[in-house]
Amino acid sequence: HQFSVIGPGSGNVFRRNRIWNNGSGILISGPCTGTIAHSNVLFDSADIVVGSSGATTNAKVYNNTFVKTLFPGSQGITVQTGVGTTDATLVKNNIIIDVDGTALTVDTGVTNTVIDTTLFFNNTTNIVNTGTGTTITNSITADPLFVSKAGRDFHLTSASPAKDAGLALTDVPDDKDKVSRPQGSAYDIGAYEFVEAVAGFPAPTIFLA
Repeated sequence: HQFSVIGPGSGNVFRRNRIWNNGSGILISGPCTGTIAHSNVLFDSADIVVGSSGATTNAKVYNNTFVKTLFPGSQGITVQTGVGTTDATLVKNNIIIDVDGTALTVDTGVTNTVIDTTLFFNNTTNIVNTGTGTTITNSITADPLFVSKAGRDFHLTSASPAKDAGLALTDVPDDKDKVSRPQGSAYDIGAYEFVEAVAGFPAPTIFLA
């Protein structure tokens, strides 16, 4: 995988990465606990995978933007088991679109996954859950209205349904551009926080790196 943590370990952080045109995305694999992947942008890429070898507990997948899998039939975010158990994974405030396969998968043997506030759009299938004790709440199916998907600018426009629609997460105090959250009445979903232009001041700098 492009970015991997294969335990033993605890509290590892993957943040503010831009991964594209790659057969591998992000792998969180045990034995590890408390690993967090947040504010990452993945496009034309493989998935974010939680669980593979060794016990993986309390992983957090927060405020990521995933656009288009590299291979047909792939996934966007996958929570799975391998040699060990995968328990209490938290998947919150993510955008997953244009997946030619399943956008979000929770496999058999996985326990107590929480999926909250996901924006889905134009995926073959949004969620497949065969895990035990999974909770799925506050899913949205809508075009996220990026600035320019064709231009690979996945910042939000003012009309985006992801704007002010996210959960407040203390583990994610800022976005991929290091803009503090929230900028509006609530956190935005995805890797970027929308920044309102202020009359008399230049527009905020946009980073695509």
